[in-house]
Amino acid sequence: LESLSPGLVKELNQAAIAVDNEKIEQLITQIPDSQQHIAQKISDMLAEYDFDAIIDLTNGQSTKAHSSPHVSALKRRSNL
Repeated sequence: LESLSPGLVKELNQAAIAVDNEKIEQLITQIPDSQQHIAQKISDMLAEYDFDAIIDLTNGQSTKAHSSPHVSALKRRSNL
């Protein structure tokens, strides 16, 4: 992610913590064409409601300290 702007990475991180699908989708469109492999990876994570993985990717820290209480509920609902 070093090739992405720090502001974009921070916004992705904050949107994942907030479990904001729409914001993440909007931010993915701002990823340059030369970095589409990163955009695809984040899109795949979003499709799986894997906000913890997006948080990990964007901050490199353990998700336990940053995980939203809504993430587990969203993951359970997506498996119904």
